[in-house]
Amino acid sequence: MGSIARIAVALLSAVAVQFVAAENRIVRRHHEDSANKRRFEVKANFSISAT
Repeated sequence: MGSIARIAVALLSAVAVQFVAAENRIVRRHHEDSANKRRFEVKANFSISAT
């Protein structure tokens, strides 16, 4: 039973590390991403109103 718990803890910590790394990437790229998103939303609104 102890070995299963160790494996579960190892998996959970690996997932947590991946999540933190993804968070850091998202924060780093947030500025350019929000600019791109705004441009995309304007384009989407324009095409919706055009139809």
